[in-house]
Amino acid sequence: MSCDEHNILITAGAQQALFVAAKLVARANDTVLMETPGYPRLKQALQLCQLAIQHLDASSANGLDTNGLPAITKAKALFLTPGHQYPLGGIMPLANRLALLDWARQHAVWLVEDDYDSEFQYQHRPIASLQGLAGGEGVLFVGSFSKTLFPGLRLGYLVAPKSVIGQAAAIVQALHGDVPLLPQATLADFISEGHFGRHLRKMRRFYQQRKQQAIQLVIELLPNCRLYAQDAGLHLVLEFPEPIDEAALLAALSQQHIKAQPLSRYCFDGKVRSGLVLGIANHNDEEFNAALLQLCHLCRRALHA
Repeated sequence: MSCDEHNILITAGAQQALFVAAKLVARANDTVLMETPGYPRLKQALQLCQLAIQHLDASSANGLDTNGLPAITKAKALFLTPGHQYPLGGIMPLANRLALLDWARQHAVWLVEDDYDSEFQYQHRPIASLQGLAGGEGVLFVGSFSKTLFPGLRLGYLVAPKSVIGQAAAIVQALHGDVPLLPQATLADFISEGHFGRHLRKMRRFYQQRKQQAIQLVIELLPNCRLYAQDAGLHLVLEFPEPIDEAALLAALSQQHIKAQPLSRYCFDGKVRSGLVLGIANHNDEEFNAALLQLCHLCRRALHA
């Protein structure tokens, strides 16, 4: 990262930071770009800002397809998740990041980098952020402590150039007032005393083992399905080889107290993709194994219906 304390704005979670970023980079009726498949709540924030949204394909193993960047665009900003594309899990390599930064400079397009799950990389060390590669200019960087600690903490952050950080702070004040100070002070001590770093190392090992356990079981029980997001993060994407009745499957899962999201919820370009987005974190081992076995059983039944 390229920043100091004057570049950092504390927000009530990453969702608020994304909304503030949208207000910074565009005005009503301006065009912005976002990934598909992508983050539905980001789309909600952009729609609330009355922005025109165009979608770019991000389904490759490298995340956003930089070869598909428009040669001519009126877009004011591009919102993306290069560290771990959400939900399909692509990780953008360095060469693509540099090409993207060059394109953004040529077209005067802001990049809004959602640092999704970068703390939980299992196959390699995280690649340099777009914000750091750009020297802190032209990129707004969004992150939170929802995954590394817990969602109820509601602490996120926006890292922005000094030229716009004051405007970003004014937007937060208008929306929310001050973000509670006691959790901030507690977390600051937790970080400075070294507990946060130790916690991350411990949880990275734990989640890697949990994810491998889930991958092995799904491959064994659902060999014809395709798995995404295997190398990082706290979720897996299970794509079915053929369309199924998603509503019926979700209802059957709900009866077993299993909650999953349909993959179709994340697709914004009209392409039909049938599957599930599965969280792997919020269970003990016994509950997790039982739920995953039941889920695989219900998926097999849905595929043979």
